[in-house]
Amino acid sequence: MFRLIDEEKTRHSVSLMSRLLGVSRQGYYKHHHRIGVCQVESDRGR
Repeated sequence: MFRLIDEEKTRHSVSLMSRLLGVSRQGYYKHHHRIGVCQVESDRGR
């Protein structure tokens, strides 16, 4: 579900999509941060 929110966040607010999908905004942003951190580590060759 977080991937869907990420793909659609330019069209709809994260708050609205989170509410409709039954997930928390905080959960989305934690997931988004984790993915970003993993991507940075991957780019560094870890």
